[in-house]
Amino acid sequence: PIDRVVPYLGFEDQLNEKYRLKKTFVAEAFLTFFTELMGTCVIGYRTANNGDMFHDIHPMRALAHTPSQKTVDTIRFHADIPNNRVRPDWVYLLSMRNSPINQVYTVFVRLSDVFRYLDPKVYDTLCQPIFYSPRDTIHVYGGQPDGYTPLKPIVTFERGHTFLAYFEGNTTSKSAEGQLAIQALDKLLHQFGY
Repeated sequence: PIDRVVPYLGFEDQLNEKYRLKKTFVAEAFLTFFTELMGTCVIGYRTANNGDMFHDIHPMRALAHTPSQKTVDTIRFHADIPNNRVRPDWVYLLSMRNSPINQVYTVFVRLSDVFRYLDPKVYDTLCQPIFYSPRDTIHVYGGQPDGYTPLKPIVTFERGHTFLAYFEGNTTSKSAEGQLAIQALDKLLHQFGY
């Protein structure tokens, strides 16, 4: 269920083009309906796309080679939602248009698989606050200053759930033990990607 006419957006300032060109919101209505059926809610961040609750995953020249929804590059495994102050329980994606010459796919990994096969010593290391990510290459919403995220664990626990606060290729550690744990995690992520 998508709009009959999905406007083509440019490579420079697609957010303002969307505001100017988009006249119907069938896809957004469907996603909102779906979130209600799933018992979740739609949230937005004031610091991301003017607080929009729906985001176009669309290339932008200024962010073309960043690990963001505006890239033209491959986005690696990530679960960066726990880096945000307010975290959604789910992220829903709806594909509205894709060129047949592109190879676009989304790969996911079940955390149950990762945790089942992760060496207990590596798991314990991933629970230590010895990891960080550069803020200029990872989106951390909530108005934090530039630089690096505070030292944090990759495996985090909140509201009765276990999360990964991780972005492959960005999250790092100054300790050798932390770097080895990241290598082991990356290996499992690629082994169990669906």
